[in-house]
Amino acid sequence: MKLPSSIKNIRHKISIKTKNNVKIIDVEKIMYCKADGNYCYIYLIDSPKPIHVAKKLKEIQIMLKSQTFFRANRSFLVNLSYIEEFDRSKQIVLTLINQEKIPISYRKAADFKQIMEGVY
Repeated sequence: MKLPSSIKNIRHKISIKTKNNVKIIDVEKIMYCKADGNYCYIYLIDSPKPIHVAKKLKEIQIMLKSQTFFRANRSFLVNLSYIEEFDRSKQIVLTLINQEKIPISYRKAADFKQIMEGVY
């Protein structure tokens, strides 16, 4: 049975409860997520304002279940598709296409290098 295209596209979306409603988010539009205690901010490529959600970053990471997202440190989950460059000096720092700079923890540096070797 062939699924209609509208149904197929749902697989690439997640639903997130905000304070007043439920947002349906296209996973490919998520640039990064930033932890804030028991809350999280989701930054989208096409929105200047982040979405504030009452979920921990680990919960968002589980929801995304995608190889295109990398947990850079305790505070950031990054979509690898939006990395513009990374500085490989003392500590790896990612620069996203919006010029946001995100450091990679020392424990995650080897994992990041391995992923980048597989990509490039």
